[in-house]
Amino acid sequence: MLPRDYDIRNLALYHPKIAFGLVAGVPRVPFVGGITTNVGVPSPLVPIEFTQQWIPTGAVPDAPVPVPAPAPPVPNNIGKNPIIVGALQNNVVQDTVIERTTFSLFQPAAFTSPPSPFQSLYLSQLRLSTGIDIMLDVYSAPKYRVADFLPLENLADVLAVTWPNGWPLPKQSNVKVSAVMTRAQPFMVIAGAQHDPPFPSYVVNMALVGWQFLDKYIDDMSDAEARSRLKKLGIEVAEVKS
Repeated sequence: MLPRDYDIRNLALYHPKIAFGLVAGVPRVPFVGGITTNVGVPSPLVPIEFTQQWIPTGAVPDAPVPVPAPAPPVPNNIGKNPIIVGALQNNVVQDTVIERTTFSLFQPAAFTSPPSPFQSLYLSQLRLSTGIDIMLDVYSAPKYRVADFLPLENLADVLAVTWPNGWPLPKQSNVKVSAVMTRAQPFMVIAGAQHDPPFPSYVVNMALVGWQFLDKYIDDMSDAEARSRLKKLGIEVAEVKS
């Protein structure tokens, strides 16, 4: 997306290096960062995967078994539903601008017994109401939360609506994605004891899509130098005193 004049001035206030690179016409290259639950391992991405049926908060077993004392709360759970955590496979190695969050959903058990041509239609419609809530955090420096738990389908619109010129990720930062199931999925039913796992899985593939500058000079440039160069180009930049 090519920013307009007032967008460049706004961008220069909080990320002068990116603003200067855009004005100077520095070449850009695509960036696609897949979210994996096996962070730091140089192997194919392991997507977010739910392998147990959704359990309503406060639900009790059909045949409760007495226990000596209440079980302690299980970390990384909401109610009885686990939170699956993923992140970019590695920290970004230079300043990166994310322009879109993409995702796809897959349920291996959907319309497979017997096989049906409606599987692709079902999976495409599932994007409109995923039944998955997502929490998004940026860590390293600076560390902040983008969104507390909200539907995955809503999160995908955040960048398009609120960050039309992209979401800057500083060098060496990473994005942590926490996901939890919020409702029962049609094809996640209890299977027979002969199956392993006993619940069909529900797979969430996510990626952050954007770009990076090709010229390392921009990455090595200081914010002060970028502000100075922007002023020489006639773009107003706020004075920052050290």
